Amino acid sequence: MTGTNVDLILEGINKYLLSLAKEQIRIAFEQAEKEVLDLHQRTSEGIKTAKLNGKQIGRIKGNKYTTKKETAAKKIILKNSKYILNSGI
Repeated sequence: MTGTNVDLILEGINKYLLSLAKEQIRIAFEQAEKEVLDLHQRTSEGIKTAKLNGKQIGRIKGNKYTTKKETAAKKIILKNSKYILNSGI
């Protein structure tokens, strides 16, 4: 600050800019919230339409799915567990 009357002007400008920034942030959050609600609604409508058209939604109950990563991880775990059991730890 300068120690003059200019400080009053600068203080007013700073308050105005802070208020403006807060308002812009509020508007951005409201727009983001509206977009999320719209996305939920469109997703819900899409699922309903797919069900009406006889499409399978989600996994088929009772089916087991495996991945390459899962298979590799299970081999490593099995190998290490045998090592730990045989080492007496």
